[in-house]
Amino acid sequence: MIGAAFISRPMENNSPSVNWLEILSTDVETAIAGVRAATTLTYRRNDRLARLNAGRVRRAVVAHGPAGWTVDVVHDPLEPADDRPADPSHALLTNVPSESDLDRDLVGDLIARCVVDLFPAKP
Repeated sequence: MIGAAFISRPMENNSPSVNWLEILSTDVETAIAGVRAATTLTYRRNDRLARLNAGRVRRAVVAHGPAGWTVDVVHDPLEPADDRPADPSHALLTNVPSESDLDRDLVGDLIARCVVDLFPAKP
């Protein structure tokens, strides 16, 4: 897993979308299936879903990231819309550096080191 996978894209306003798995199920495999079902993204064959521990990410960035930098997870459930179902597990990873941020590689790598598991995006 490379840190660049966790860098905020321009449309994300420094808060990439993530999913709070425990809201979907206490069983990880069931929760991952729920994430796959709720997404509007088109996954490619080799894409992966990364499971992170929010507390570990927070602690890693505070301890080893740029001075004063914090990253947090904020629950942000999505209501159904024309092009997508409701997603009660939707959350935002806040204060993530953007592609133009000088600290992007350091913070991205710190987040990547917190990956607990990887799952195929396509079952």
